[in-house]
Amino acid sequence: MAQGLSQADWNVRENIGLPEVFNRHLERNWGDVDVLAWKEGRNEILAVESKDLAPARNLSEIASLLSEYQGAESGGKPDKLRKHLNRVALLGENLECVQRFTGVPAPKIVSCLVCSGVVPMQYASIEALSDTKLGTLEEVLALVR
Repeated sequence: MAQGLSQADWNVRENIGLPEVFNRHLERNWGDVDVLAWKEGRNEILAVESKDLAPARNLSEIASLLSEYQGAESGGKPDKLRKHLNRVALLGENLECVQRFTGVPAPKIVSCLVCSGVVPMQYASIEALSDTKLGTLEEVLALVR
């Protein structure tokens, strides 16, 4: 996926921790951003969560994998989508650090969930995904043009 973004002239950093972006220690481990991408002449910075569906052998297994992407918490623990959305929110709260890291003036964080194929979430109404670009890399790139 990072290669596809690079070929579309995006600057890409993979598996990057927020302490590196913010240039400071954080009080807790927020996890890594799968891909942080920015492009010269644009103010959008893509915070991408990527999901490879190749290991799933059928629709039932895909649905099982994606049950972790509902944007919810269970027993006080966030699912994978909620963790991504929490990282996106933290990036948005620290735009001056993001600007320093990327060199992008007045950055705007864009939440993206990129999957290796068509996913049921694209057709479901999941409130947590309302501000997230969702689809294959090509579909997401078309949405941010």
